[in-house]
Amino acid sequence: MNCSQIITNALRRLGILAAGELPDPQQIEDHLETLKHLYLRWINDGTFGRLSDVLTFENVEHVARPMTRIVALDPATVILPETIRDCGRETVPYDGSVIVVVHRTTRQTATYIYDSSSHDWRQIDHLQATDFAPLAYRDPIGLACYLAIELADEYAQEVTETILRNAMAFRTGITHNFSRGDASPVPYF
Repeated sequence: MNCSQIITNALRRLGILAAGELPDPQQIEDHLETLKHLYLRWINDGTFGRLSDVLTFENVEHVARPMTRIVALDPATVILPETIRDCGRETVPYDGSVIVVVHRTTRQTATYIYDSSSHDWRQIDHLQATDFAPLAYRDPIGLACYLAIELADEYAQEVTETILRNAMAFRTGITHNFSRGDASPVPYF
């Protein structure tokens, strides 16, 4: 689902929109900012895991590792990895891996979440309404419900138990990597 669909679903769950009704473009833009801030909050509060700090030097090409916050001295080049080395084998980054790049001189930040359904890094800071919502494939209803909780005060709406339960299930799934998909063989006795 794209960001606009997640926003629309959140507004429907709150009763702001009726079935078949669409939000106006200004609502989409406003709530897209809220969705971006949700992702950033989850990164900052450790939902995806702890980030390690890395300092790069000027005029150096740096291949980022997942779960790092890179403080880049401009004009350093930071490359997002397509594969990582894990337990002696090459693999794609884990779903929900995070890389944050902070450019020290400009104080600009670029935040990326790896989404295994699209096999690429999604930059949170520049999400558009038509962009795929990172990690939405895991549980689009749960993501929409989490957004609905954030929007409830703005619309003076009550959050139902179902919205709350779906939102917490989504967050728990991310926190515990329930859908990570890297199964390991289990010994048979």
